[in-house]
Amino acid sequence: MRCNLPELLSSQVGRPKHRVRNPLRTGILYQFRQPFYDYYGVTVNTLVNDQRLFQIPRGAQYTPAGGAAFAKTEYHTNMTQAGVLPSPQKLYAKAIALSLANDVNVTDLNRFLNDTVLEFLISERPYLTVHAFKCPAAGGAFGFSSGVLSNGVPTADNQFITSGQLGEVVEQLQSFAVRLNPTRVTRADAGGTFTTQPAANGGTGINCHVYIDGLWSREVN
Repeated sequence: MRCNLPELLSSQVGRPKHRVRNPLRTGILYQFRQPFYDYYGVTVNTLVNDQRLFQIPRGAQYTPAGGAAFAKTEYHTNMTQAGVLPSPQKLYAKAIALSLANDVNVTDLNRFLNDTVLEFLISERPYLTVHAFKCPAAGGAFGFSSGVLSNGVPTADNQFITSGQLGEVVEQLQSFAVRLNPTRVTRADAGGTFTTQPAANGGTGINCHVYIDGLWSREVN
């Protein structure tokens, strides 16, 4: 079967020309699907706290509630600047997902999902304010009898979809954040802000990531 691809002469092998390579073009953006993600952490037997995500980039120091400071790596975040995208990049934020570590204690899981208010902010203006359980993980392990827990059925479309066909646009150098706040609880049965389970009770703390999924526009070169 013949493919509609240009043929190379023997003299061109090992000597690629402009027409057979990936060009670099100044001032041109291209789009691809890539979520931005960041990490929220609370250690065992610790009062959960209000945190703003996407403010501490990779390589900078982060201190989880009740824990020691450490330098963030690619595991924790793919942000390279604090709270903004580098120029001339932009993000069309189409969905948000909240993924907890699958070994989370079930008591902590239920309290965190039900008591936490999640806000998506662009230039300090809220574009989404919901309880955490409305933003399922859209991935990860799933089960109950095995002791493995997940925030929602692990399918790619099981995440909170933002408004509009393109989603909410985060322009270059425009500030944005996701706020996870489990401290607003006033329900009588909740007893106020909760403390994570101790290790003796099977506690592992709260370890989760927030994903802002969508189309990332980035310079070609």
